[in-house]
Amino acid sequence: MCDVWARSFLTEKLAKYAESEGLSYEQVLKKRSMGLALGALILHEVTSETDRWGNSCYPTIWERIQAIASGTSLSDELVFWLYASCLLVGIFRGSHRPLDVSFSNYRELAEGLIARSI
Repeated sequence: MCDVWARSFLTEKLAKYAESEGLSYEQVLKKRSMGLALGALILHEVTSETDRWGNSCYPTIWERIQAIASGTSLSDELVFWLYASCLLVGIFRGSHRPLDVSFSNYRELAEGLIARSI
């Protein structure tokens, strides 16, 4: 719940902020989403290896990453998905896990890696 709250906090008033700064909504959403993706990687790295799989009181790190990444209205073509995919591939490589996910764009890759991990 705290991860969903963090995502909401960073995106709820985004349209008003973007307009006041003369930026496009999608441009600001992309940057904030990239920050959330980096935050998810940091959560992964600071969580001990045994706790990454969760317990009855604490969700898995993959559930936390999914909570942060879900609900993003970014188009499939944006660089955000490449960025998020690179972070996730790094996690998989660091854990010596196979990357046998097929995809036609980086959004599918990112979502496929998250889904494969939960």
